[in-house]
Amino acid sequence: LAKTSEVKPTEDSSPIENEVIEKKTLSYAEELKVFLERNKHYPRQAIRLKQSGVVVVRLSITSTGEFKKVEIHQPSNSPILNEATKKLLSKLGRFKPLPKAIQNRTTFTVPIAYVLREG
Repeated sequence: LAKTSEVKPTEDSSPIENEVIEKKTLSYAEELKVFLERNKHYPRQAIRLKQSGVVVVRLSITSTGEFKKVEIHQPSNSPILNEATKKLLSKLGRFKPLPKAIQNRTTFTVPIAYVLREG
């Protein structure tokens, strides 16, 4: 599941407003995870070598949806999959703009799973 980092309630927000912001943040993070999963490419070499794993990325997103700071937060055991993830984020470069309610929550931590299918 995608999760946000640095998610802190603002002092001037009510508990209800904070709950709405939290839901919008989690919804955006989940949509981001789906977007990355749909656009990832499983490298042929990794398939041939039967490599699978999860690469956890941390990225900052601007209000317009541009990926600003991208880093591998937790690499997989496969350098091939780690490199494929870097290329994916570089190629995509952006996602949909942040909703106004969460524009102060710009850093997301997202797992990208590479799983081999049997058969």
